Amino acid sequence: MTRTEVIQALQQAGLRPLKSLGQNFLIEPGLCAYIVRQITAAPDEHWLEIGPGLGALTRELLKTGAHVTAIELDGGLARWLRDHLGTQKKWTLIEADAVRHLAQIETVSVATGNLPYYASTPILVELLQRDPLPREMVFTLQLETGERFCASDSTKAYGAITVLLQSCYHVECRRVIAGDVFYPQPRVDSVVFYARRKESVLPMEQRGPFYRLLRQAFAQRRKKLRNTIGFDSDQRPEHLTVQQWIQVFKDLMIK
Repeated sequence: MTRTEVIQALQQAGLRPLKSLGQNFLIEPGLCAYIVRQITAAPDEHWLEIGPGLGALTRELLKTGAHVTAIELDGGLARWLRDHLGTQKKWTLIEADAVRHLAQIETVSVATGNLPYYASTPILVELLQRDPLPREMVFTLQLETGERFCASDSTKAYGAITVLLQSCYHVECRRVIAGDVFYPQPRVDSVVFYARRKESVLPMEQRGPFYRLLRQAFAQRRKKLRNTIGFDSDQRPEHLTVQQWIQVFKDLMIK
């Protein structure tokens, strides 16, 4: 959908972008097609779209032949989507808060969407508790958030969510996108973030305790690990690689 089409659709439905929900609608059709091209499409898979908005990306996803389940929190947008996409046979809409509802959705091969900036990390954390994990994830995110997800150890951006995410996925920030591809235009740049599941990951029941350990350590990142999590090391949390963190967690589990 173009900027004009988005504005007209919102006006006709009596809606407006809600800052409280971080709503910025994609207005560049070519970007939607680009996002879908990042996915290794297979017929009849079940894909999840978070925050479909006015369905610009949804339409591109459905062209692949996948079954698409969309989660939309805004009741007004949900009504608009039902009116305009309700006849699609491979499309299901859930009107709910994604963070609270993700656990109730069955197997998902691909997760995608234009994530609201304020909810990006909570949504990723919920997705990382799934079993099995999605094979691929492709999201538009605030650039700063994407850089945090893709950060290397010993950098400022490297944190608890970085380690948890990279323990499960190979990650990339594939394309920086300016604010003018959204309506309303945000004041910051965004990025197309891509993640592909690793062959070997921690079991689902261990990921929650692993993340709690990481948060405990990174909450006091200037302190040594022996003083924050009781691990016999003079290193600080950002200096451990993802694999080293996994080993620390396993060693502490054995004790």
